[in-house]
Amino acid sequence: MTIETRAAVFYQGVITNVLNPKVALFFIAFLPQFAIGHGSVPLQILLLGLLFDTTGTIVNLIVAAAGSKVGLLLFRHRRVHAIQKWVTVTVFGALGMRLIAQRR
Repeated sequence: MTIETRAAVFYQGVITNVLNPKVALFFIAFLPQFAIGHGSVPLQILLLGLLFDTTGTIVNLIVAAAGSKVGLLLFRHRRVHAIQKWVTVTVFGALGMRLIAQRR
């Protein structure tokens, strides 16, 4: 298995999102209701799309930074890692027991 560079992963994500028809359908269905009747409607939709993209990027960067910090915490501290594994086993065990006890 090859290790891809960060730039290659980034460009793969960009291509995937640009070619995703669900994104275009979302914007075609969602944004026009926020455009006002006077003025350039295509410009308004473009600006709304850019605003949506900018705020979404900021939120995703914050989530990625927080996830990175949590990942480092789990990686550096064996006790935290052990607790996380114990919680995971407990949750999956409880879910399995619930499935076993469930009647159809």
